[in-house]
Amino acid sequence: MIIHARPKYLENIKSIKSIKSIKNYKVKENEFYFNSGRACIKFYLKYLSKKKKKKLFVAMQAFNCSVVLDATVEADCEVYLLDIKLNDFSISLKSLKKIADKIDVLLLTHYQGIPNFEYSEIIEYCNKHKILVIEDMSHTYNSSINGIKAGTLGDSSISSYAFDKPFSVINGGKLTINSISKQNLKDLKNEYSDLKIESEKKTNADIKVLFFLYKYTGSKFYKKYIYNFNLLHFFARLKLPFNIIYYFSFLLSFKPLNKIINILIYCFTHRKNIELKQISQMKINLIKEQEINYKYDPTKINFITKICEQIKIPYIKNKNIDIHWNRYSVLDETGILRDVLKKKMEIGNYNWPEILNNQNGGKKMIHITTQLNNSIFASKKILNI
Repeated sequence: MIIHARPKYLENIKSIKSIKSIKNYKVKENEFYFNSGRACIKFYLKYLSKKKKKKLFVAMQAFNCSVVLDATVEADCEVYLLDIKLNDFSISLKSLKKIADKIDVLLLTHYQGIPNFEYSEIIEYCNKHKILVIEDMSHTYNSSINGIKAGTLGDSSISSYAFDKPFSVINGGKLTINSISKQNLKDLKNEYSDLKIESEKKTNADIKVLFFLYKYTGSKFYKKYIYNFNLLHFFARLKLPFNIIYYFSFLLSFKPLNKIINILIYCFTHRKNIELKQISQMKINLIKEQEINYKYDPTKINFITKICEQIKIPYIKNKNIDIHWNRYSVLDETGILRDVLKKKMEIGNYNWPEILNNQNGGKKMIHITTQLNNSIFASKKILNI
């Protein structure tokens, strides 16, 4: 069975003990590691607002993760929502041009490894109109279009290290600055250095959860309902044995019970706002080690594309694009592909069944100037494999 997205480059790292034996990697001058990807966004937007001495207007796609909106709103920015193209699940240059005079920042998402098909053109346009581009690389690593790697042309990029991302430390993120003056980079470092570092207790809990999930989401031990991060973190904080969750995970298949458990844990552990912290050197070492172990095998998706061809489901194929998929994503309007694949692998719409303007938070900060039909369609019909 093929199981939905999980870290793929932890094979040589088996425990906290083995992590502690990894050498300390140096962090590049333009890299800043945070306790989450959303923290990267909030921190950088707050910094930019402070530098520019104004409220920022930020454009992002409506087909998106709610935490991106949360982070932007918590940075006291206003948001313009853009529709996506259905060929790459990212924004179009045409839609950007309609609001270019209203925005200061573009959050450009590269979805599940697919670089935006108009990448160079969008960056060129933003540079010309003095729009700062932050590339959201949470799903994407090493993909390129026309020989240009995604994440390299924007003013900056952010990465996330949650469990379903290419690399994981359960909770973590990275802000990479590509274009900034030396003085501003110095100011940014000073702001960053003022942040607290995540505690050793939190780090060890995250790593413990990471290795438990990595083992028990492998095909040998896999149980579908083992994905309960709130419960796992709760057990880690109380130093309770995770095996209890593994052997009784079938109870989590009962939706009412699962919901009650999550509500109770949420009440005890939830923090109202996104915390801004640096992550530990141990987590940085683990991220760097996974990057070294990175080796993408494009042949693994061949059997899926063959099935798409057989049942006449359109899929992305472009000689100018090198996609390093995180999850393989395709529109399955009729549900035929789901029916064909469900016996072979775990599949579903794992990303964003509701577009951002339907989210509860920050509605007063959202501007919608166009129809979001493609975003709505993708949120209902996308299949992540």
